[in-house]
Amino acid sequence: MKEKQILERARERAAADFIPVCGEGCARILEECCLRLKPRRILEIGTAVGCSAALMALSCGAEVDTIDFDEERLKRAQELWRELGLEGRIHAFCGDVKRILPEVIAGKKYGLVFIDGPKSAYKSIFERVREHTEKGGEIVSDDVDYLGLVLSKAYPPHKHRTIVTNMREYLEYISAPPLETRVFGDCGVAVTEVR
Repeated sequence: MKEKQILERARERAAADFIPVCGEGCARILEECCLRLKPRRILEIGTAVGCSAALMALSCGAEVDTIDFDEERLKRAQELWRELGLEGRIHAFCGDVKRILPEVIAGKKYGLVFIDGPKSAYKSIFERVREHTEKGGEIVSDDVDYLGLVLSKAYPPHKHRTIVTNMREYLEYISAPPLETRVFGDCGVAVTEVR
């Protein structure tokens, strides 16, 4: 119970500072994936303040590799993990994911991957991590229904058009055979099984 209170407090502080963290629906899906898959190792793209990495580590006892470009946010995340007693199980890497991802995942296999980073890079990240995901593992992609605009048939506003177009192409890519993807429209999350 104490762990849930610590996580909730961290989520509230992030919201007060306008730092996006995964929503309740996404958190529920991540927890379900962890409990069902029982991965030994998890990869997360987009750490923010460390709530989702902590949730996943607490849910299944896995080691988590997480990448973010923001050093200050990673410091906040490390404080959270220390408070939860997780500092030895979560490994944070700071930098541009497109640059450091190959080095982070080299020689490793993951039972679960969580993509919540730069929206324009989802497809290239997916392509790279897919070969480092165990057979039967899953890749969870957050914010695939960016602002409710991706799954809508409506034409997106100009300032969101590029992200919406990229996310629509990404959803088409991860939904094409041989990939099998479930999209949870109510929370904007896609779960792809790796075979």
